[in-house]
Amino acid sequence: MAGLLFAGAIILASPLRAQTLCDPTETSAFSCALKTSGKIVSLCASADLGKTTGYLQYRFGTPGKVELAVPGERTGTPGLALTRSADAHATYDDLTFSRGPYVYEITSFRQLTPKNGDGFPTPPSSDTLGVRDDRRSMKQGDWVFNDECASLGAPLDVIAIANKIGAEVARGGF
Repeated sequence: MAGLLFAGAIILASPLRAQTLCDPTETSAFSCALKTSGKIVSLCASADLGKTTGYLQYRFGTPGKVELAVPGERTGTPGLALTRSADAHATYDDLTFSRGPYVYEITSFRQLTPKNGDGFPTPPSSDTLGVRDDRRSMKQGDWVFNDECASLGAPLDVIAIANKIGAEVARGGF
């Protein structure tokens, strides 16, 4: 069993601990091993996560060595911006937060049909982590890190996260 989805909540509790940086007492809102670096990116939630309780923490690293945790303490959430784009052919969920001049972006794209409404191929499903440096322009190459997940797991679900923490989800468009 790859995971267990709780209705109306986040959340996937995965027994595959090697693919997550979440503790056994936490739930994983998202987790994957990255293709190029082999590092793991996880969004870990406390059991009591709510509008005014618990925490949602971003973690990056390897089991036994978390290299970055945001927020640094296990309290609150890292000031999230949540966006969903969806139609009959695909869904795209995007979670963004900032730490200093860096903007971290976790995205999940899911192909629902092989072609879009105009008959063009829909891109394959993917999950990615990207990091931009806001001090640099696009021309200078503001993306300082971009990697896809090595395999698809449960997609990021910004609606479930928003419902849990009482946040708004911006509506994107394709």
